[in-house]
Amino acid sequence: MFLTSTKSKRNDKHSIGFINNRNDCFANASIQALVPLQYLTGYLNDFFQTYERLAKLLEDGGVDEHDGSDKTGSNKNKTNATNTRPVLQSFSSTATITPQNIDDVIQTNVENDTPDMPEVPLHKEVATIIQQLQRIVTTSSYISVWPVLHALEKIFNAKISGGQNDAHELTQIVLQVLQKENQLMRNYVDNNVNALSNDVVIPDFPINGYLCDHLTCLKCGNTSRINKHEFCMFSIHVPQQAMDKLSNMLDKNQMETIEGYSCLTCKIKSILANEKAALSTETSNKNDKILGALQNIAENGFINDDLPPLLKEYVDNYNKNGLSTKQLKSEIVKKTVFIDCPDILILHLSRSMFNGMSYTRNDCNVLFDEELVVNRQLIREDENGNGGKCVGVETIKYKLKSCIRHQGSHSAGHYECYRLKPFLVKDILTGEVINKSQVINWGNNCEKQQDQNNEADSTSSRTKTETELELCADTLNNNGNSNLNEIVKENVNKIRSRANSLLSLNSTSTGTTCTETSSEFSENNDINSVGENHSNSQSLEKVNSTTSSNDNSTETSSQSSYRSSTIKKMAGFISRKASISSHSKMPTTLTADSEPNVLVTSASELSDTFNTVPLKRKLKKIRSITKYPYWRVSDTKVREVKADDVLLEGKYVYMLYYERV
Repeated sequence: MFLTSTKSKRNDKHSIGFINNRNDCFANASIQALVPLQYLTGYLNDFFQTYERLAKLLEDGGVDEHDGSDKTGSNKNKTNATNTRPVLQSFSSTATITPQNIDDVIQTNVENDTPDMPEVPLHKEVATIIQQLQRIVTTSSYISVWPVLHALEKIFNAKISGGQNDAHELTQIVLQVLQKENQLMRNYVDNNVNALSNDVVIPDFPINGYLCDHLTCLKCGNTSRINKHEFCMFSIHVPQQAMDKLSNMLDKNQMETIEGYSCLTCKIKSILANEKAALSTETSNKNDKILGALQNIAENGFINDDLPPLLKEYVDNYNKNGLSTKQLKSEIVKKTVFIDCPDILILHLSRSMFNGMSYTRNDCNVLFDEELVVNRQLIREDENGNGGKCVGVETIKYKLKSCIRHQGSHSAGHYECYRLKPFLVKDILTGEVINKSQVINWGNNCEKQQDQNNEADSTSSRTKTETELELCADTLNNNGNSNLNEIVKENVNKIRSRANSLLSLNSTSTGTTCTETSSEFSENNDINSVGENHSNSQSLEKVNSTTSSNDNSTETSSQSSYRSSTIKKMAGFISRKASISSHSKMPTTLTADSEPNVLVTSASELSDTFNTVPLKRKLKKIRSITKYPYWRVSDTKVREVKADDVLLEGKYVYMLYYERV
C-alpha cells in the first residue's frame, strides 16, 4: 500500500483508492462500489466460515465422500482459505472474457476438480481486496485492483483487454462467477458429503433475486402462465427525454407492449365461434372430442399453454370458412415484476441509443433518492408447483450504499465511484473511534473479536472510573480541599488494581460480567447504567461517615466544613456519571449544614462501590460523517462529499447499489 499525503486527525477523511496504470477506472469503480455492501461482507464471512469448517472436517476424516474413498483426510484443499491465492500463469489464448462463456468455463472446472473440494479463487480475491479497502486510514493511500483481474484471467484462461472496458460488464462477470462458485460448493456438499449434508449449509448469495414475466392479451383479456427467472442485476432503459424519476423508470421498464403475438386463447375461441356459426354437419366422435377439449382449454387455460400433439396440429392448421389460425395475431402487454427481492439490488441504467448508424450516449437526467421502494408481487403457485397468479403486493425498502458515475461518450470516458462511509462512532470518554460496520474477518475470528470487544468495554469502564475520581479530586483541590483530594488519589490506584483483576477474570471465564463476580450486592439491588439523567439518579445513597478511626473522623470533620456549593457539585457529578444503587449495608447520611437535602458520598468508599458496578461505554456519532456521509473515489483521489452531491449526479449516474433495510 502506498501513502500519498500527510496524516489527518480524523479517521473518516481518507480512504484507500486504486492506482490506474492504464484504462483501469472501470475496474476500480466496480470494486469500490462493493465495499460498503454489508450483506456482501456478511455473506463472505459466513461463506469462508463454512468453507474452513468443511475443509477441517475433510482433514479430520469426519465426512464420507460419495466416491467411497477412505476417511484419511486426503484433500488438496487442506490449506487455509484465507491464505490460498490463485497462482498466475502465462496465457497462450487470445480469447477475451465475456459473460456468455461463464457457464462453459465453470462447468469445465467442475469436471476437472471433482471429487476434491472445489477451489473458490474469486471469492478469496474479492474478500481480500474488500478487506483492504475497509481499513480505517488517516492518510490518502492506494493499492492495485489487478489481483482480482488476474484471478478472472486465470479462471477464463483469457486476457482482459487493455482498451476501454465497461464497468457494467465487469460487475456482471464478477457476480456471475461468485454465484457459480457458490453453486459449485452447494453441488459438492449435496453430491459428495453424505454424513453432514444437512449440517453443512452454504449461505445464499445475497445479490440473487427472482423476476417473473406475465403476459396479458389485449384482445381476449386472458393471461399467461408466470415465467420465473433469476437475476443478479436489473437493467433499466433510460428514456430519451430530458429528465425522469427512477421510480417511474422502474414502473415503465416493467411493462412492454408486443405486437404480432400468437395468442392460443384467441385461436381457440375463434375456432369454436366459427364451428358454431357454420353449424357443421360433421358429427364424428373425433371432432366432438376435439371441440370439447378446446372448450375446456378456452375456459381454464392460459395464452401460452402447451397443447397435446393432436390438439396442437388441429389448432395450428385450422382453415375453414375463411378462418385461418395462422393469420390470427394479437397485441399483448408483457409485465416483469419482482417476486423475490434480493438483499442487494443493483440497478444498471442503460444509456445506449442507436440512431440508425451508430450508438450514442443518452444524457437523460435520472432523479434518484437515497431510499427506494420496490413492489414485490406475492405469487400463489398451483398444485403442480407452477407459477399461478398474483395474490398481493408487498413493499420492500432499500437504502443507497454506492453508485458509479460515467462521464464521456458512449465509447470512451471516465468511471468514478461514490460509496458510503463506514458507521464510525466515538467513545466520549477515551476518544477512541469504533467501526460499527461489518468488516471482512473470514468467519474464523468471531469469538476473538467478541473477546476483544468485552476487553475494550471493561478497559473503558476502568478508565471511566479512574477519570471520574480524578475529576472529583481536581474539583475539590480547586476549593482548597487537600485532605479528601489525597484520599481520592489513593482510591484511584485501588480501583485500577481491582479493574485489572476483573479483566483477567473475564479473559478466563467467557460471559462472566463484573456484576456476576461481585458478592457485595444482594439480589434485590438495582444497578443503573452510566449515562442516566441527574433526575433519574436518586438511587445515590448516603455513605457512613462515623467510624472509630481517627482518619475517618478527620475526613468527616473536613467534609462538614466544605461550602455547600462544592458538595453539590461533587454530588451532582457523581450522580450524573454513575447512578449507584443501595449497598447491602445501609450507610449513614452525611449532609451539609446549609443544604440539609443534598446527598454526598465519601470518596474513601467510592472504590468499593465502583468495583461492583459495570459501566457502559457512551458512544456518539461523528459530526463529519453526518455532514459528509460519502466518499467520491476517482482512482487514487478520494474526497468527502455531501449526500446532495451524490443525488445531483443524475445526468452521469450509471449504476446504483441499494441494500435492503
